[in-house]
Amino acid sequence: IYNAVGGGKAAVFKRIWDVAVAGDVEPLPLAARSEIRALLDDPVPTQKLDRYAGLSRQLYERVGPLARVLRAGAAAGDDDLVQLLATVERERLRGTSRIAAHLAEVGALRPGLTVARAGQRLWVINAGETGDALVVGCGWSLDEYEGWMAESMTFALLRS
Repeated sequence: IYNAVGGGKAAVFKRIWDVAVAGDVEPLPLAARSEIRALLDDPVPTQKLDRYAGLSRQLYERVGPLARVLRAGAAAGDDDLVQLLATVERERLRGTSRIAAHLAEVGALRPGLTVARAGQRLWVINAGETGDALVVGCGWSLDEYEGWMAESMTFALLRS
């Protein structure tokens, strides 16, 4: 496996991570996938965030176990995993910021809310640690978690 992927443990972990995020091995970035296109094409801002909450839930289900292992390895001081965690969090912030920029482009953001801050709000709302706190820690169902994300995203980002 190391020879096929190259680069050692962190490279193998990153390849597994990328496949889990995408949901398959197709070389198509998440931003170009049908779920994101449908979100961008939806004319109703609240429905855009409902779709995004659904996608975030799917990602939590696929990546959550890997994220817990990655965070534990990074917390234990594995330098490669510390760097990998920083990389995947930068990528996640870039993705949430793209959604925020789209909402700004369609005039849906709250007045005075910058794209950067909106992206950061989404980044926190759909963070794996947030999902773990609610689903694992508080015993919420995945449906409850998804509904909370949609409601929280709407309240935090959209015009009243």
